[in-house]
Amino acid sequence: LNGLENIASEEFKEAVNGKIISKDKGKIIFSSKKKNFKDLKGVERVLKLIKEFSFNNIEDFEDNVKDLDFSLVKGTFRVDCNRMGEHDFNSVDVGGIVGEVIFGKFKKKVNFKQPKSIVYVDIFNDKCFIGIDLTGKLSKRDYRIKVHASSINACLAYCMLRLSNLKDDEVLLDPFCGDGIVCIEASLYKKCRVIGADKREGYLRSCRINAKIAKVNSEFIDSSLLEDKIKKKEVDKVISNVPCQTKRIRDGQVERIYKELFDKLNKFLKDNGKCVFLCSSPGQLINNANDYDFRLKDKIEIKFKDRNQYILIFEKDLNKLWKGVINMDLHWADKAAERVIKEKGNKPSYVCASGITPSGTVHVGNLREIITTDLIV
Repeated sequence: LNGLENIASEEFKEAVNGKIISKDKGKIIFSSKKKNFKDLKGVERVLKLIKEFSFNNIEDFEDNVKDLDFSLVKGTFRVDCNRMGEHDFNSVDVGGIVGEVIFGKFKKKVNFKQPKSIVYVDIFNDKCFIGIDLTGKLSKRDYRIKVHASSINACLAYCMLRLSNLKDDEVLLDPFCGDGIVCIEASLYKKCRVIGADKREGYLRSCRINAKIAKVNSEFIDSSLLEDKIKKKEVDKVISNVPCQTKRIRDGQVERIYKELFDKLNKFLKDNGKCVFLCSSPGQLINNANDYDFRLKDKIEIKFKDRNQYILIFEKDLNKLWKGVINMDLHWADKAAERVIKEKGNKPSYVCASGITPSGTVHVGNLREIITTDLIV
């Protein structure tokens, strides 16, 4: 996925012992002795690369394609094209040019429904990659028979899990679980407790059906029951596709949702916990996070189906939290220290002196003098 090349590269190294040759927007060129790539979770598909090139127009594209070696095409074929950017041609034009070369020079027949080989053409602005599809669409999950309007790409959900650095025995919460894709992928990825929450009962039913097919034990509960099911400071990671303003969800509603979300996360999330959120309009989410003492650690822009989306990674701002604790619990000493600094100016060191009682006798009352100056210093 465009923007998540580093995550996919790590998976290639781990899963297929791949050697990364180069990375581009949404593309990774690698080498591996392994032949089976169908267990990869964080990539859309794997191609046997025939050629990569840059071009200026459709005529330039045709010149680059006409002499390509398509001998790897076995039996019948189909040409699939993924095109992003502004061009004076469409995907059908691309498929026609490539198809004519394969049919004319290599005498292969076209079969749109059940081809033996799929030739995949990926175009991003002025760059093109052409290869033989080795895996098909890897984002497809067999367990996912229930999907909804808020569903996200399974590869994207998996990449968000890796960005969270989820570990075994941790607790993960998805507060807007949709069809359960994040929760189910998490349960398949690590041995941890996974909780999905949603206000819509129909969505929760879909989650449970998908989870049953996947044979995982993710928990799915109504959002109103979260405080009954989760202990204070119990959650390690929060991963979710958060609501954004749409025709059905107004700006004021989104604001209330975000405030409620971060208010609850201050109760449930551990101080060293992490949030990974997917959204299309990051500004409002970042502002609300800051209001509730969450610090933006990373912002990743991804391009998916010609849409810009953002992965935002938050952590609790412990500096703000500790400052709040100090202000509440040690306010008198803190205020006294601030008053000294204000009156005497910012200095490398300060001397605070305490005395004895007017009678001159040292007794237990002097202990207050010693403690007061010690705490202020």
